[in-house]
Amino acid sequence: TRTHSRVYAFNTFGAAAGSLLAGFYLLPHLGLPLSLFYAGAVNIVVGTFFYLANATHVAEKIRFVEKETSDPKNPSFHRWLWIIAFISGFVTIGLETILIRIMGLSVGSSVYSFSIIIAIFVFCIALGGFLVGRIKNIPPYSVWLLQALIGFSLLALYKPIEKWPYYAPVIRTFFTFNPQT
Repeated sequence: TRTHSRVYAFNTFGAAAGSLLAGFYLLPHLGLPLSLFYAGAVNIVVGTFFYLANATHVAEKIRFVEKETSDPKNPSFHRWLWIIAFISGFVTIGLETILIRIMGLSVGSSVYSFSIIIAIFVFCIALGGFLVGRIKNIPPYSVWLLQALIGFSLLALYKPIEKWPYYAPVIRTFFTFNPQT
């Protein structure tokens, strides 16, 4: 539903912001042990809040909605959706890992490059969740169209990848403040 996709989108936007906050502020200023401690403390507070917010009532509502919306008439279609979701997730996580490694080769392996790639991926997931929530009726062919667009995006990314290490020093000159640049 729209409400669920909005909640998912805002939650995931928070994850993207958290990735940037962790990489650019928490780790450099507090270090890893203290950053992990604060992240754990926030998780405990949030978990306690939702537990006290009558989570069993919410779980019953979710089970009721799932029971009403499941379609036992066409199990092969659902099987294909599971297969597509698995392959899409596999390719996405693989691409994320490859981009982290290439960015490490181009601009240096650091917590900053890792945080940027993670934040970009999570931000795009959040944006997708937000946009899906705005669509009134999603056509069945959209799954196949989306996978085709992802394939073309991968091809567009593959073409210039060998020049990334060259462009990294060029981009760095925009962020250095000395007379030569």
